[in-house]
Amino acid sequence: MLLSLIIPIYNVEKYIEECLESVCCQLVAGVEVILVNDGTPDSSMLIARKYISERYNNLKEQFVFIDQENQGLSGARNTGIQHATGKYLAFLDSDDKVDPKYLTKILNIIKEVKVDIIQFEAKRFNECGKEFPFLKDINLKGVVELNDKIYENIFKNSAWFCWLRVYKKELFESLKFPLGRNFEDAYLVPKLFLNSKTAFFLEDTLIYYRENFKGITFTFSSKNLADLEWVVIHMIEQIVLNKNFSFSSINLFFHLCLLSSKNESFIDFCKRVLHLNRLFKCNLSLVDVKSYKVKFFLLFPYLFSLLFFIKNRVNS
Repeated sequence: MLLSLIIPIYNVEKYIEECLESVCCQLVAGVEVILVNDGTPDSSMLIARKYISERYNNLKEQFVFIDQENQGLSGARNTGIQHATGKYLAFLDSDDKVDPKYLTKILNIIKEVKVDIIQFEAKRFNECGKEFPFLKDINLKGVVELNDKIYENIFKNSAWFCWLRVYKKELFESLKFPLGRNFEDAYLVPKLFLNSKTAFFLEDTLIYYRENFKGITFTFSSKNLADLEWVVIHMIEQIVLNKNFSFSSINLFFHLCLLSSKNESFIDFCKRVLHLNRLFKCNLSLVDVKSYKVKFFLLFPYLFSLLFFIKNRVNS
């Protein structure tokens, strides 16, 4: 098997058919689709089974259906990885969809080039079907040997959504998605890159990401903040092992500040900032910092906290 596409299923009965149709209409030999029912309370998995049986029964042998008690997104993905037989792994959220040329493009690269990771472009879309740009261009194309200069580009500009790439399965032999945590992709995907030697960068848009303002990325909760802070702290601690973690940790830190300043009291916000400021200073040399905004945060954390908090409260 060349490719295993892992799709966790949970509370997506409104979108699952659209997701599956985008895959089934281009499914070819050498690809298996693993549907992991993560204890969904709705009819998502029943709809998926029925849809495939009635519309694509001739492809049924290429589907693997797994039912498990709820373990969260990480648990569902880890289960899919355990059952995957493909040389490469891909991930798709069950409310998103793939481009009609998704499988053709990926399989061509897998067959023609030996790389560890394949990265492509994505677009956002809303309930009205309107599409929006998704990522900054990292200006990489084709086969790339991964080195410090390339890593710096990737860590500065990439979003860490796992579905934005295809991975050689062996990369997951010693790595798993962290159970019980949100922002699990930001924890794992940088490590997958650092364990890789080569990557292929496609300029094609192959994934369409459903914009959900009720999702984890945009929604405030104490758990979301705690999990995001956990990822930031983990990345800060990794800086001593690889300096490129400084770029990602800083990017996520500012996202954390944005969520916290809009939803927490100034005292709680300030506590978070000061705590992370101390950690950054222990692991990051001021000499290596190029951004004036980051230098200001490191040198004047109290003033940074006040100005950041006021600015975002006024804007919100």
